[in-house]
Amino acid sequence: MRRAALAALGAILLLAALSLSQGAQAQVGIRVSASSAKVDYPNSITFTLEAEGPVAINQVELTYQVVKSTCSPTSSQSQPEFTPGPKIYARWVYDMRKQLGSLPPGTEIRYQWRLKDAAGNTLQTSESTLLFEDQRHQWRTLPGENFTLYWYQGTETFARALAQAAQDGQARLFQDTGAKLERPVKIYVYGSADELQGALPFPTGLEGGVAFSDYDIVAIGIATTQLDWGKDAMVHELTHLVVRQLTFSCSGSDVTTWLNEGLAMYTEVSPEPEFQTILQEAIREDNLISVGSMAGSFPTDSPQRFKLGYAESLSIVKFLIKGYGRDKMSQLLKQFRQGARPEEALTAVYGFDVRGLDNAWRVSLGLRPRAAVSAPTPRFGAVPTLPPLGLPTPSGASEEATPT
Repeated sequence: MRRAALAALGAILLLAALSLSQGAQAQVGIRVSASSAKVDYPNSITFTLEAEGPVAINQVELTYQVVKSTCSPTSSQSQPEFTPGPKIYARWVYDMRKQLGSLPPGTEIRYQWRLKDAAGNTLQTSESTLLFEDQRHQWRTLPGENFTLYWYQGTETFARALAQAAQDGQARLFQDTGAKLERPVKIYVYGSADELQGALPFPTGLEGGVAFSDYDIVAIGIATTQLDWGKDAMVHELTHLVVRQLTFSCSGSDVTTWLNEGLAMYTEVSPEPEFQTILQEAIREDNLISVGSMAGSFPTDSPQRFKLGYAESLSIVKFLIKGYGRDKMSQLLKQFRQGARPEEALTAVYGFDVRGLDNAWRVSLGLRPRAAVSAPTPRFGAVPTLPPLGLPTPSGASEEATPT
């Protein structure tokens, strides 16, 4: 009996030892010793990783996803530089200058590493998040209703004046159109238009404010001496985010430019008087741009015609809101969200198409209906919010200056 008991105890101890040995072996594998992501705004992000294992690590992949509004959210894979071995140092640079579009300040990026060694062992790190922040400035923050304002130049009184303008602009827009922000947004206030342009990898020299609508971010240059202009410009850009959130659709076209820009100007407290002067001159000469021609962009053949696009857009939106009411405008925006194109959206809500709108608006201005002509095919793009010193000649360039 004693021998049997000892034999049983020995067997138990042997099994325990084997179990511990197998557990230790299971724990031996690839191990990450360091991981980092360094931002060099606005140029790049450098991802680095240090790892080691019992055998050579021969595969390393970085998967990342830029957080934005998109119809098909996907992750991107990159193959970083590294030398295979039991200990590796991997490095990959996300170069903004080589991408199709730059990322705005405050963009969120999620990423993780996947490694594999010569024995077939794999390791996938947990997901990490970084913010592509402009670290050249000491940003201060001020929370508002559905937004956070970031600024570094000027007093808190300056920032509060801008924040109040943002809230008042949202209130005006909601009162007259029923439109409001559905998701919180970020507003970055740079100290001047020059400093804003210095934050963009490919500035055109036209940018006074930029609405990165897919990212729910506004970046704008406002000197402390330009507060009045800054209030309206910021409200203008913020409205672009509202419109984008309300009309984003994967089954139709972008919201028409005259509606987007017209609503943005409508929420301003005091649009520049020059726009009204330009509009009145075009009415006197019966030289208005047709509504259909402003579906995608404004004319760039001259500064006067470019500004006229803004002036007309504001006039058309006023005509629709004051003539047909808040509910109709709300319904129009919902039509775009449902995938309707301008012709379909206008007909469904107001009973007239784009040409019918053009003629009804012209009659309201004291002009005759326009003869039937075919409008050019619209080229959808963004239209810049300009610095307060006026609009430089577009130099015939057809590419718009800012992403909206």
